[in-house]
Parts: sequence; C-alpha cells; structure tokens
Amino acid sequence: MSSFFKKTYSAGAADDSGLISWRHRLFLDVVAVLGGLLYASALPTLNFSFLVLLSPVLLLLVLERDNWLRGFFHGWLWAMGWTLPSYSFLREIEPGVPFAISAVASLFYGVFAMVWVLFKDEVIYPFAVYRSGSPEKESYLNKGIPWWRQNLLVILAAALFTMIEWSKSRLFPWNELSTTQYRNTLLIQIAALTGSYGISFAVFTLGAGIYTLWRFRRGYRGLVAGVVIALLVCGYGFNRLNRKLPPNTKQLKMILVQGDLSQRRHPTPGATEEALLIYSRLTAQALATYPQADIVVWPECAVPIPFCSDIDVRLYSARRFDVWFDYQYAVRSFSTPMLIGALDYAPGFDVKKPINQVTNSALYFTRDGFLAGRYDKCHRVPYGEYIPFRKFMPESVVRMIDMGRDLHPGNSHEPLRLTPDLNAGMMICFESVFSYIARASVRAGADFLLVLSNDAWYPTSCEPEQHLANALMRAVESGVPMVRCGNNGGTLVVTPTGKITQVLVVDGKEKRPELRRGRGFELVTLELPETPEETIFVRYGEYFIALCALAVVFLIGNGVAVRRKYSEYIYRKIEKK
Repeated sequence: MSSFFKKTYSAGAADDSGLISWRHRLFLDVVAVLGGLLYASALPTLNFSFLVLLSPVLLLLVLERDNWLRGFFHGWLWAMGWTLPSYSFLREIEPGVPFAISAVASLFYGVFAMVWVLFKDEVIYPFAVYRSGSPEKESYLNKGIPWWRQNLLVILAAALFTMIEWSKSRLFPWNELSTTQYRNTLLIQIAALTGSYGISFAVFTLGAGIYTLWRFRRGYRGLVAGVVIALLVCGYGFNRLNRKLPPNTKQLKMILVQGDLSQRRHPTPGATEEALLIYSRLTAQALATYPQADIVVWPECAVPIPFCSDIDVRLYSARRFDVWFDYQYAVRSFSTPMLIGALDYAPGFDVKKPINQVTNSALYFTRDGFLAGRYDKCHRVPYGEYIPFRKFMPESVVRMIDMGRDLHPGNSHEPLRLTPDLNAGMMICFESVFSYIARASVRAGADFLLVLSNDAWYPTSCEPEQHLANALMRAVESGVPMVRCGNNGGTLVVTPTGKITQVLVVDGKEKRPELRRGRGFELVTLELPETPEETIFVRYGEYFIALCALAVVFLIGNGVAVRRKYSEYIYRKIEKK
C-alpha cells in the first residue's frame, strides 16, 4: 500500500504525477475524503477526538503523489469530507446551503495543499541533492533524512495549516481543528496562552509527525517535534488546572430561564403572547423558588417582537399595542433586576422609517424597571441577520436568500454593569464563536462572559452541541467564567478552565444533561476574584498567528530562493556546454 503514497522519480521527468494510473488516482481521491471524514468523526456529536490525529496523516500522504493542481483538488476534497458533515445542520434552513458553504470553505484547504506541494521538497532536500536529479533524491530518502529536517517539515506543515485555518475563520468561523478537543480539559488549557489556534497547531504537529513515521525511513525522528509540543501543552495544562487561585471576593446569583420555544422569526400575535406567557410564568416560579437571586436572565429573542425600549408603543397601531404593552409591563413588573435577550430598535431611530433599525440586543433593567444598560449584537449572522452586498445583488437573488430582516449592528463591546462591582461581557449567540469579542470584553473590564443564545433554528441536528463546543473555548482563552443562557438547551456555566458546571437539568432524550431541550430554570452562583486573571492571549491577542505567518513566509521564501538558485545552476550548465 505504501507504493500508492511514496513519490517515485523517473529519469528526465520533472513531474511524474501524470504517470499515475486512474486506479491510483481514484484510490488517492478516496483516501483524501476518508481523511476528512476522520476529522468529522472527531467533531460533535460523535466526538471520537483521537481519530483526528490520522486526518492530517492521510492528507499529507495523498499529497506526496500530486502536482500543485492535483494537490489543490485533494486539499479541497479532504476538506469537503469534514465540512459537509460539519455544516449539515444548515439543511434545516435550506437543503442546499451545506453544499454551497462547504464547497467555498473547502477552497481554503485547497490552497493549503497547493502551497505545501509547491514548496515542501525545498525543505526536505539540501540543495546539492535537490539539483542532482531523481536517483540522488531517491538515495537520499532511502538513507533517511536528518532529524532536524523532518521536524522542520512537521512544524512548517502545522504552521501553514494553522494560518490557512485562521484565514478561513474570517469568513467561516466554525469547527476549527481545536473544536475536536473541547472535552479534553488538559489539552485545551493552551488556549489561554495562544488562543484556540494553539490547540490546532499542536494537534496537526502530532499528526504530521505520524506522517513522517510512515513516509520516511527512520521517520520516527520526525515525531520529536509533535511529541515535545504535546508534552509541553499537557504540562502547561496540568500546571494551569492545579495552580493556586486568588480568593473569591465577589458573588452573583443568577436565575437562568430556558423556555424551549420553537423558531418564531415571523411571529403571529398568538405565538408572541404564548412566548411571553411561558417566560413570565417560568420567571414567576423561579423567583418564588429562589427569592435570594440577584438577577433573572432570559435568552436571545425570548419574545419574538421588538421591545421598543426607546419609544412610546402607543405610536403604533391598536392591534399590536396590547402585545407590546404586555411585554414591557411583564419585564418591568417582577421587581427584580432583569437581563433579557430581545429584539429592539436602535436608539434614536426614525419611528416612521423602522426598516433596518431593528437590533438583536441584551437589555438590562434595574429592580424598579429602569433600562440601565443595553448591548447590541455587533457580529451579525450573514444571510441570517443581514445580507452582505445586498445592494449589489439582483432582486431575484435577494428574494431567494433573504430571511426577512437586516438587523442594525452594534458598535461597542463594553460590558454591562450589573452591580457596582460586577461587569458582564455580553455575547449574543453566534458571537460566542469569535475570540476577538470575548477578548475585547475582558480588556474593557468584564468579570465574566454572559452568552444569550437561541438554537431554535436547528431542532433536530448537531448544531447545539457544536455551538457549545465552539463557545467553550472563549472561557479558556479569556480566563473568566462563561454563563450561558439558551432557549433550547446549553444553559450552564463554563469555568475558566473549560469545565461545564451548574447545568440546567430538564427531562429529555439526550444522554448528556447540558444538551437537553426543555423548559425550566436554574439558579447559578458565580464566585469571582477581585480582579480577573489576565491571560497571555487577552494581553497580547493573536501573536501566535503572527508566528505562524512568519513560518509560512519562511516556507515560501525558502522555496522561491532554492528554485531561483536552481535556475541559475541550470543556466550556468547550459552556458558551459
């Protein structure tokens, strides 16, 4: 089987990829897809996290027989093997969406494979061998390449992959390699130092080390980098999990309410009244059960109409006035501080032209019903909460993809002050996937992260667990706890070390209580130090990505330099003749 992967050299042939039979090509295509499926199996809900180590092995082995064009195709094919299952939950919105997003997102990994195929040989061979031709290269490989070249190859492969993954996340921030390890508490602590991409780098380094074991004679020497990095990561994780923490001096008791409502993007008056009734009744029961609570929290868009915090609802028609009045009255009548996820209108909007002025917000009310603070969602969901480049698209295309709203974005990540000495860094649903939002909130003074979420769009798929897995990394990176209040599950607390605690337990068919859908409420108690821990990631941001970028510059620069030197060598040989 190794002959399917090991590159062979033919005299006088600079590129022998065309000599591969169609059976070999088909075999390599299947292996590339299999590598992607191994990645997918490590993601929620299967969570076979150990299998992800084999995914880069198969990808790198397949690329051994490729030219740059076939490499691009195999990288794309490998990524389709995991992105299509990973994004399959989007079928609950539109059946064709997972295919379209997967096809585009996978292009990034095609670029990874193409760059790797183009420049890896210049790392493997010293110039004297590189210029000598196929027999010398084969002999060099048979003797076993030096340990430092093997490990340099491994590190550069991991750096290139991490850089490509980071680039992909600017457009498609979902299920990076680090997400496969979200339940591995020891390993994920490195995120406090490097961000979640440090986890991806460590995993890919170990996988690339296994690749050298298969690919090269004495390839076990290529495992050095992966093993050393894995040991350092685990050592850091052990130290962080067992470090002595400063004493907790601040406390906050929060009631988290979970209504388990269906998706109500276009609510009828009856559906709105039902939502308000359910959340009001649960809140009343919760306050009767836990009168000592400091604040009550509702999830994202608990009641599916704008709260109208900045206007007089009597300006609207009588048909809708009663619902709005009941909504405002209910929230302000509990005589306890309330923080609700709600649609609202941007402050100061034109009541006669409310189009594109609706916000997805977190509204904080004091005990006497006064609106004391608000956070408007800044990072909206493309095509779900707005349509990028709407004005440049034909109206027929807009109608086909429009979901009925263009929400107005917020412009600040300032935390909400809930008590004189406690600030909540707000993140609404999709925002919990982004490191920069959590980091900005903590740097602005947040003592903890508060995520309001609503996964009613995806009632039967793996999305709720994947959402939780992606969000959990923010607590580790930022070094502060995360409180998560969901409409359809995932109502819980995540500690700064990534442990899930204080879960709202309801009846449901899911085996894991944190994923169960159902109605209920939970009193969670946060005990916090006087000053939150400032992690290296919070202090310095994505410096680790900058280091990976330098490694990629070295990979490409070295390849270009060696090729130029080779061209000069060939030119001099021709001149002598």
